[in-house]
Parts: sequence; structure tokens; C-alpha cells
Amino acid sequence: MKKIITFVLFVFCANCLTAQFGINAGFRSNGENKWEKYFPNQDFLKSGYKVGIDYWFRLKNKRVEFTPELAFSQFTSENIYSEILPPLDVVSVKSQIYSLYLNTNIYFLDLANDCNCPTWSKQSDFFKKGIFIQLSPGFNYFQYSLKNYQGHIEKANDFVFSLGVGLGLDIGISNMITFTPMVAYHQYFNATWDGLSKSSITGIEIKDASESTNLGQFHVGLRIGVRLDQQNYGFR
Repeated sequence: MKKIITFVLFVFCANCLTAQFGINAGFRSNGENKWEKYFPNQDFLKSGYKVGIDYWFRLKNKRVEFTPELAFSQFTSENIYSEILPPLDVVSVKSQIYSLYLNTNIYFLDLANDCNCPTWSKQSDFFKKGIFIQLSPGFNYFQYSLKNYQGHIEKANDFVFSLGVGLGLDIGISNMITFTPMVAYHQYFNATWDGLSKSSITGIEIKDASESTNLGQFHVGLRIGVRLDQQNYGFR
């Protein structure tokens, strides 16, 4: 899996050298989920980070733009234990997510504009031309791991479908560069952590707890967009 992602990233980045692309980073927080019952009263995978790279293109006659994205997220909790079956010596819990997001940005206040130029080159009606709603279906590869004091690690993985909705605002720096702050919510459906209920590390079996859960994530981040196809690189 990692080799495939590395190859796709190489091809993706090579193409970006003469195209329109973006890089982004942000913080994420997980909502309530069924896995928390295995670790009550703990800070269980509550917050993490996300980084990504995307490719930009748009419709010809409407302000609908697309930024398919490859992304990586990680959540880690240290010194986790359970009060259900003490003493439990779990040291760390980790979740890593490799994602392909099919982002669609809809500039709902400027939808009829057919200008085939970067958003940030438009100098009037800043808010009207820059704000957009983002719809983001995604395909995700989850990796989970538990590690105890003795260094024993248990791992699991799963493929998960997600849907996201967000709000962004393009802030033009030049014809070449734009900053886009973003807020978003992503819902991951039926994420399954195989073996969690029978883990030799946790030693816990809970009748009303499930290895599968829907998982909501809140996201706050910043995207930097670059247009290498622009002839005028000067700052306005």
C-alpha cells in the first residue's frame, strides 16, 4: 500500500510542476464513537493533524472547481489504560488514515462567472468571488495500532468511505499564490477495528461495545494554492 501511495505521489507531484496544485495542513478532532467504550474516561484519539496535496481544475463556464487530494492524517494517545479491567498497561493507541478526497468547490455567490482565471486574480467583490462550499467524498485506508509497555504491538486496518462538507475563502496574494482557510466536517462510515474486542493487550470484552463505528471529524486548516501556468507572477 505504501509503495502504491509513494508512486502516485511521485507522478502527481511531477505533473504539478507545470500545473495548478495546492498543499494544505490542519488540525482535526474526532467526535464520539463506539471505540471509546474500551477506554472510558480517557483522552482517546481526540485530536490529530492532517496534511495533503491536491491538483486544481475547473468547469469552463461555471465557478465549480475540483481539487482531488491525497492526504494523510494521524491521531495518537499516550498512556492510555482502562478502568474496566485493571491493571491494564496499554502505552499508546494510534490511528493513521491515508485518503483520496474528490473535493468539489462551489462558488455559490459567483456561480455564473465563466472567467477562466485564478480566483485570486479577481480584484473586486473579494468575499463574493472567494467564498465557496466544498463537497468531499473520500476513500480512506485506516491503520490502527495498540502498543504496551513491553513493546508488543497489535495492528489492524480497514478501507472506509467518507463524505465531507466544508467552507473556504480564497485570499489572493498574487496571480500565482492564494491562501485558503478552511473549516470542514467529515463523516467516516462503518470504520472497523478488527480484533479490538479480543485484544490480548486490552484483555477486554464488552458486550455493548462494537469494533465498528461511524466516525465524525472536525477540521480546521489552511491551503496554499499555486498556479505555475500563470505568466504574470507579480504581486498586485
